[in-house]
Amino acid sequence: MSYKLLQESEQMANATTSKRRRRKGDFLVAIPFMLPALAGLIFFVLIPGIRGVILSFSEYNVFTNETKFIGLSNYIRMFK
Repeated sequence: MSYKLLQESEQMANATTSKRRRRKGDFLVAIPFMLPALAGLIFFVLIPGIRGVILSFSEYNVFTNETKFIGLSNYIRMFK
């Protein structure tokens, strides 16, 4: 009885190992499909969002391209 139980546990362990290998292989195949979406997220959402937060703490002149850090004064002026 214990020998049969041991065989079954070995088979389950082997099945789990092969599933892990397959999952890793599936992930490697999926990476090229995820890269365009990830690039779009970075370039069209994250970078402009971070830039907006940085600019919100500064005074920016579009014509002279001059940036002056003013801290929270923009937010204080907005909520007055």
